[in-house]
Amino acid sequence: MSTASILIFLLLMGVFPVFSGKIITAGSTDRGILYDYLAGLFFMMAVFQAVTLPCIFPDRSLNFDLAVWMAAMAAVLLILAVRNHSGNRKASCAADQVSGKSGKKERIDPLFLTVAGLALAFILFQTYMAVRYAHYDEDDAYYVGMATTAWSTNSLMRFNPYTGERMIGYYSRYVLSPFSLFVAAEAKLMNCHAAIVAHTFYPACYIPASYMVYTLIAKKLLPGKRTGQAKLVLLIALMGIFSLWSRRNQMFFLLSKTWQGKAVLAGVLLPAAFFLMLKHWEGSFRRRDWLVWVFLTASMTLVSSMGIMLGVIMEGIYAIVLAARRRDVRGALKVMMTALPNMILGVFYVLAF
Repeated sequence: MSTASILIFLLLMGVFPVFSGKIITAGSTDRGILYDYLAGLFFMMAVFQAVTLPCIFPDRSLNFDLAVWMAAMAAVLLILAVRNHSGNRKASCAADQVSGKSGKKERIDPLFLTVAGLALAFILFQTYMAVRYAHYDEDDAYYVGMATTAWSTNSLMRFNPYTGERMIGYYSRYVLSPFSLFVAAEAKLMNCHAAIVAHTFYPACYIPASYMVYTLIAKKLLPGKRTGQAKLVLLIALMGIFSLWSRRNQMFFLLSKTWQGKAVLAGVLLPAAFFLMLKHWEGSFRRRDWLVWVFLTASMTLVSSMGIMLGVIMEGIYAIVLAARRRDVRGALKVMMTALPNMILGVFYVLAF
């Protein structure tokens, strides 16, 4: 792991998501570095899923897939940036006014600073422990094995991660959710071994991303109560530190097996879906928020086959509640349309495998 790899990681998984997120979320009422970062992260994962599946079955190389991914992201961002420049200036200004940016200095509560500081310290501690003392177990054999095999052979799921032999078919459980290939592609960009990216760099990205989501949820559940929001995030961080009471809970997976797609699904993506549901329920949804939701559901299909099903189930339940409680059938249909990537891959999974 070189200094150059660390700098590329900071640009790829730090700066670029914020930059792309600012373009994607133009006009949203929740614009800010947390929402922008998460939107950019979901965008990267969704576009990778969209370009990688068509590359797997024709047996394209990882380098080819990587080039198509970069070109696709650049094209989408260029289109969105042009649309922002031509028609979204007024909407962006209105969103800033709605979000309360009045220019007045707010009095900072010392209790808030104390609680927020403690929460941040616990989050950084968890991230440091996961990065410094990487967890290894039998699941490495496939998840990290597939990433390192793809990285070293410049292929997409063509070699068995257990034996190294060339495969005739595909693993039906994983072929539609190629998160290991996402690891391999980013390892190529960082010029770093895929196992190092999985065990060292990914915890440094996805553990803080999880708490970004919880912070946004806290803002929705406790609007205007900054100290209460900080207390909620602190409580979640404490629960995370003491999450080893079971090997099956979401926080244990996130802190110890960040390189598994299901850990990202349970720790980041499903809570993010809950945040978007809260945002939609309060009536502050804008056009670009729908785009973020589509990117999110597509990201669920990338990380795990469970994400293909759970995304539809979770949004289906919310759509039913929306139609029953508010008689908003049109809104419920829109919500279900965001799960279109999940439904398409779900049908393909059932029919093909």
